[in-house]
Amino acid sequence: MSARHFEIKIVSGLSGSGKSTVLRALEDRGYFCIDNLPAALLIPFADLCDERADVPRIGIGIDVRSQQFWEGVEQAIVEFDRRLYDVEVIFLDASDEVLMRRFSETRRPHPLARYGDVLTGISEERRVTVSLRERADMILDTSHMDVHELRRQVGRDWVSRHGAEPRRMHVRIQSFGFKHGIPIDSDLVFDARFLPNPYFVEALRPLSGVDEAVRKYVMSMPESEEFVTEVSGLLGRLIPRYEQEGKTYLTISVGCTGGRHRSVAVTVALASRLNLEPPPEVFHRDKDRDENNQP
Repeated sequence: MSARHFEIKIVSGLSGSGKSTVLRALEDRGYFCIDNLPAALLIPFADLCDERADVPRIGIGIDVRSQQFWEGVEQAIVEFDRRLYDVEVIFLDASDEVLMRRFSETRRPHPLARYGDVLTGISEERRVTVSLRERADMILDTSHMDVHELRRQVGRDWVSRHGAEPRRMHVRIQSFGFKHGIPIDSDLVFDARFLPNPYFVEALRPLSGVDEAVRKYVMSMPESEEFVTEVSGLLGRLIPRYEQEGKTYLTISVGCTGGRHRSVAVTVALASRLNLEPPPEVFHRDKDRDENNQP
């Protein structure tokens, strides 16, 4: 085992959540990737790659297609840490409804679905993977991502930058609509539904919170300014503490009813108030979900 920097990304999660897409994206960026490796071979495989100067980083996909493949994964991660490998665990998740639809579209059986009952298989997989999910450095909800968005996220956010500067925590601020469900990858959730709703202003209804007219309307309210000031102040105190605890990703979600007006405007305002390096990523999950966004 050499003393050089050696990076391992372990990609796991629920079947149908996008693991294969992530591995292909990592491979495109110079990672030597292998999927569905049995737990007993994790350490020998990593050591073999570490001995090769032409393999500085690897990606390993792990799932529950076979119980004996899964057993021992956590022990292997502990051993990687002991050997001072640079290990990051990425756990992909999605809502039950989205996973069921994806299996229906591909017509593939769920690996844990007995007698073809996909929902039962998903429930069992959540139970089996809960400990690795808790150990993960990043949990990403892919429910509202297509293949292209997921690949872009891998290239933009997950590929480590090597150099003298230490890696900083990545902060994502996303808007959403409560009527579409709270994003399951949220670390912190704020509710903006108490703010005046531009939906009831006829000229603003077809616009969204990224439009200047809507942003001015929302942020001209004293309660909006107070809300953004208080939340940005709170985040300014919390973010350094999350980073000190070793968290590498933090997802902050701001919701309104439909996710089109108020939460979008507040998210943009929050991102501009936070003095972070690198700057926070801004994502609007439900901004374009439908044209007749009801309050």
